[in-house]
Amino acid sequence: MSETTRTPLLEVRDVKKTFVVRPMLGRSKEVHALKDISFTIEAGKALALVGESGSGKSTCGRAIARMFSIDDGRILFKGKDVAAARNPAERRSNARHIQMVFQDPFASLNPTHTIRHHLLRPLRLHKRVEAGQSEDEALRQVLADVELDVDNTLDKYPHQLSGGQRQRVNLARALAVGAELIIADEPTSMLDVSIRRSVLQLMKRLKEERGIAFLYITHDLATARYLAEDTAAMFAGRIVEFGPSEEVVRDPLHPYTRLLLSSVSDPHVKINPSIEDAKAFSDYADGVRAQTEMSDAPIETIRPGRQVRPVAV
Repeated sequence: MSETTRTPLLEVRDVKKTFVVRPMLGRSKEVHALKDISFTIEAGKALALVGESGSGKSTCGRAIARMFSIDDGRILFKGKDVAAARNPAERRSNARHIQMVFQDPFASLNPTHTIRHHLLRPLRLHKRVEAGQSEDEALRQVLADVELDVDNTLDKYPHQLSGGQRQRVNLARALAVGAELIIADEPTSMLDVSIRRSVLQLMKRLKEERGIAFLYITHDLATARYLAEDTAAMFAGRIVEFGPSEEVVRDPLHPYTRLLLSSVSDPHVKINPSIEDAKAFSDYADGVRAQTEMSDAPIETIRPGRQVRPVAV
């Protein structure tokens, strides 16, 4: 099959999701969390979803992982609609191939069980121990894949590991079940700065050497550029800009993307040099958000691979 007609590993088509919020007091209201979200991810590639808290990027990841149903649109994995899985075997297959790694590396692990338990259970459940291979050999292999010392890890409890080691265990658990797509939701934001890069390097190696695809959810465009071939900026449940990561960082087309870039610690990236004080910047940011939120215009293709949503004028 040619490059142009190859079925992508993941295809998200016009996905919509609205939540109804029912407060203790007051009237219920609707929150439009996802609005016409569309993108694809190829095997062995990464897409970064970037945006502030509340932009919808984590909701998008959870929708793909089938943590809730969507209201409209389709989510296709290897050309098959994940919502169409009717029997337990199909649902298990989707869950096995699409795995999530969450922000908090400790909350994702049961503190009462050893790392051996956390990894051996999925290996057994999904029958991932190969013929002629012992369970111990399979455990050692999956830990080696995430660059953890086997003898000093297997029989420890989560609290005995560092945050970076725990996040590597979470990645190992995804590998243990045979994940082909890993949805990584802010996987380094709770780690020490000194070890964030090593975890990102591991994810990049898994992508390049193992062919694993990543949906990388982050607020940090600098790390998005490092890991992901493409970047989509999200605001208020919509994608406002999409394109190759390097181009998005070096030549942002949407004012909201430029606002996100203003937080990047890069002396070569100058977003608005005239804004010198906090009050002026806050007013500028509020104006960009308001301008972005008011626009209902569909996203437009500016040139091959680059899309931007027009802002309200």
